[in-house]
Amino acid sequence: MADWINSNEITYGPTTGTGDTTAEAVGVKSKSTFSDIFSKLNALRKMRGAVSPNVGDVRSFSGSTYKWEYYNGTTWVPIEGVIPQTNARNSVLSGAVNSTTGLPDIFTASGLALEVLVKSTAVPIILSFADGFDNAYGPVDHIAALTADATMASLPQNSTVYAYADRNASTGAITLGYTAVTPVVSDITPSTVTDTHWYKPSAGKTYVYNGSWQAKQRVFLGVFVSGASAMTSATGYAFNQVKGNFVGSLYGPASANVLSSLLTAAGDVPFATGAGVWSKVAAVPSAHLMLNEAGTALVGIVPYKIGSFTRDLTTASGTQAITGVGFKPSIVLFMAGAASVNHGLGMDDGTSHIMEGEVASTPYVLNSASIYFTDAGQANRQDAHITTLGTDGFTLTWAKNGSPAGTVTIYYLALR
Repeated sequence: MADWINSNEITYGPTTGTGDTTAEAVGVKSKSTFSDIFSKLNALRKMRGAVSPNVGDVRSFSGSTYKWEYYNGTTWVPIEGVIPQTNARNSVLSGAVNSTTGLPDIFTASGLALEVLVKSTAVPIILSFADGFDNAYGPVDHIAALTADATMASLPQNSTVYAYADRNASTGAITLGYTAVTPVVSDITPSTVTDTHWYKPSAGKTYVYNGSWQAKQRVFLGVFVSGASAMTSATGYAFNQVKGNFVGSLYGPASANVLSSLLTAAGDVPFATGAGVWSKVAAVPSAHLMLNEAGTALVGIVPYKIGSFTRDLTTASGTQAITGVGFKPSIVLFMAGAASVNHGLGMDDGTSHIMEGEVASTPYVLNSASIYFTDAGQANRQDAHITTLGTDGFTLTWAKNGSPAGTVTIYYLALR
C-alpha cells in the first residue's frame, strides 16, 4: 500500500517493502473494550488476507492500483463509483469557466453554421453519471472526463435543443448527443413523449422514452438555440447542481452568477428569453412590467397614453391612422364635442364599438361607432370606429353622411 488507512479506532499502514500488505503498526484507543479490539483486529486481518472474508466485505487496496474492492464470495472485485467522489449526481462537475462572468464556458456557438464546439482540450469536462443505488454502499456514480474538443454539427435550424453526454454502460465510452424535448426531473412518471429524458431522483437514474422507458447513463451539458442558418446561443448548465439529497433543479443555468453579472443597475429585472438563456429589462421610472406583443420578453412601459387628433368633417369617408401611442393599446376611450355638432364619450377595443351621447337633449347609445358627430337633425354626420389596433396606435374607419362641416378635436385615452 502507498498510504495509511484509518478504520474507526484502528490505525494501520504499510511496511517499507513495495507491495507488502502486512500491517506495520496497529494502534487501539484506550477506551476500547476487549471485544472492540478483537472485532477491529479481525476486520484488519480480513483486509490483510489472514482471515477469510465474508460476502460484501470491503477493502481499500488492490495490489499496486490502490482501489476499493468488495468480496463477492469468490474473489475481490473493484468497486467502480460506489464510493461517491462528490455530493453532486448526474452533473457536470467541472470544466472551463469564463474569467469575467464566472459562468461555465464549455461551448462555442458558431455564428456561421449550425454547429457547436464542445471545449474540453484545454480544461477537461468532468462528468458524474448517476447509476442508481447499491444496497450496501449507497449511490453508484461513474466519473468520466471529456479531454478533447468535439464539434456537434448538423444541428436543427430554428430550434432549441438540449445537449448531453452519454456513457456506454458496457464499455464506458462517452458520446455526445441532443434532444429537442425538454428534460424532466421528477419522481412522478412524465408523459410518454418520444425522446423524453427523465431523471428520477429516488432511483438515481435517467430514463429515455422510445416506446418504453429505458435506463441510460446521460448527463445534460447545456442548451443550444439556433436560427435559420447559424447558432444563436449555446449555454452551459451550472456545475455541481444535482445534490445527493436532490435540492433544486437538475437542469438549469448558473443563475446566481448570471444575475450578478447581468443586473448592473438599480431596478433591473431579469427574465428568460429561452431555456437557460437570460436577459434583463432596464429600470424605467413609473413604468409597468409587461410582456411584449410576441410574448417573448418583458418590457417596461407606461401603460397608458393621453393624446388628441383632429378631423375635418368635410373629409370623405375613409381611414385615419393615429400613431405615437408607444404600444399596442387594448382599449381606447374617446371624448369630444363641438358647438355645431353633438358628441359624447366612446370606447373601442377594435371589436366592440360603443358611444354614449346626447342629440337635441335626448340621450342615446350606439353600438356601431365609438365616435359620432351629428347635427340636431342627424342628417349630416360623421362617425368612426377602430378597425385596427397596431403596435404604435390604432386606425379609425370614418363614414360620412350628408354634408357635415367644421373641424373637431378628439381626445383619447389609450390603455395597454
